[in-house]
Amino acid sequence: MSDVERKMIREGKLAVVYYAGWDFAVSKDQRSDYTVCSVWGVAANNKKYKVDCRRGRMDAQEIIEEMFSVQQAYSPACHFVEGGTINNAIGPFLYSEMGTRGKYLNLVKLNSTKDKITRGRPLQAMTKAHHLIIDKEMSNWADQEEEYTRFPKSAHDDIVDADIIIAQGLEDIIPAISDEEQEEEDYQREYGPSQEQGRSQTTGY
Repeated sequence: MSDVERKMIREGKLAVVYYAGWDFAVSKDQRSDYTVCSVWGVAANNKKYKVDCRRGRMDAQEIIEEMFSVQQAYSPACHFVEGGTINNAIGPFLYSEMGTRGKYLNLVKLNSTKDKITRGRPLQAMTKAHHLIIDKEMSNWADQEEEYTRFPKSAHDDIVDADIIIAQGLEDIIPAISDEEQEEEDYQREYGPSQEQGRSQTTGY
């Protein structure tokens, strides 16, 4: 990511819609693994900007707190999660917490599979097309780079897994609207439809 792109995103001058992807590690046989959240911003030209990556060894309550933290920071359009994990591990606690706080996360559940190579193909295609742009100023970029370089043989692949999950989910997501489309939408919201639209009641044209 260039300095110009980073500045434009942070100042809201480059319109993006944020999405979060989660790879959870909450079962007893995953205690050495990390829970990871990736946050991508999708622009109108369909380019994806990875702006945040959060990784830590967390219990269920800590994961839920982190999910609300991401929601507060980015207001993602949705959080992509693996259906089995969210249902069995933290789902009941998360839904209860949503009701308590009155804040709701839009969860999109994806089917999980053990074949990571197959699952990773959408992400591979995006990177080959240079449609995934990463902010290398993230504090854990060195860990991310190591996982990407050594995947699938790295000691940990939680970061790559989180990116795989979000890439899977984004295959069916419409990109952000352009600045011109946003201006038109704002205009119509404030002033109503343009008088130039539609047929003239007098001439029929």
